Amino acid sequence: MLRPLFDGSYLIGGGLDQNAAQSLLTKGQADAVVFGNAFLANPDLPERFRTGAELNVPDKDTFYAPGAQGYIDYPAMSPAQSA
Repeated sequence: MLRPLFDGSYLIGGGLDQNAAQSLLTKGQADAVVFGNAFLANPDLPERFRTGAELNVPDKDTFYAPGAQGYIDYPAMSPAQSA
C-alpha cells in the first residue's frame, strides 16, 4: 500500500518467512526485506534459507532481558544441515 507513495529504497519486515520475502522482492513490492526476530534466533539465517534447514523458534520471553539467554544461545546448524 505504501510502496507507490514512496520513491526511495523501500524495506519491508515483520513476520516474513523466506517465501513471503522472496515474493515481495520478485513482485517489486520492496527493495529489500528485513528479518528481526528470525535473525535473533537464527544468526545463520541466510545459510538456513539457502539449504532449507529448519529454523529455531525465537523465545520472545527473553527479548530485552538482561544476559545472553535468547541472544547468543540459539543452536547453530549442524554440519549435516549445511551440506
